[in-house]
Amino acid sequence: MIIDGVEIGESNGQIAVVSGIRNCPNCNSKIISQDKRQKFCDRQCYFKFNTGVNHCNWKGGRRLRPEGYVMIKKPTHLLCDCDGYVFEHRLVMEKFLGRYLKQEEIIHHKNGDKLDNNIKNLELTNHKKHRKEHVKLQVRNEYGKFC
Repeated sequence: MIIDGVEIGESNGQIAVVSGIRNCPNCNSKIISQDKRQKFCDRQCYFKFNTGVNHCNWKGGRRLRPEGYVMIKKPTHLLCDCDGYVFEHRLVMEKFLGRYLKQEEIIHHKNGDKLDNNIKNLELTNHKKHRKEHVKLQVRNEYGKFC
């Protein structure tokens, strides 16, 4: 029985006031509960709803790797990692070229700044040429070995 939008129910022969009827924000099923704090029908709906954009710690899908590279959330990308992230410099070059990069293609940051993903600072290369470029920048000691 509903009186003034509040459902009155019976529990073990006693009358109990149910706090209200709400819809689950994830699956839109009806929730009838005495607990006003209950917003989801079950734990699965809670965890499905509180991921990605809806999570309190969501930072726009950008991560900074310990090596200094920026990663972007793209779970549908062919070469994303297990968490669904792709290197931003690879995405910028792919957009510029109009195609996906091959796994063996390397993107070189011309000025050495891994956070500068401007297309003018990026150069498409392969492993061999990229290694030669970095060897030129390394300093050798008096015995010819890299420091």
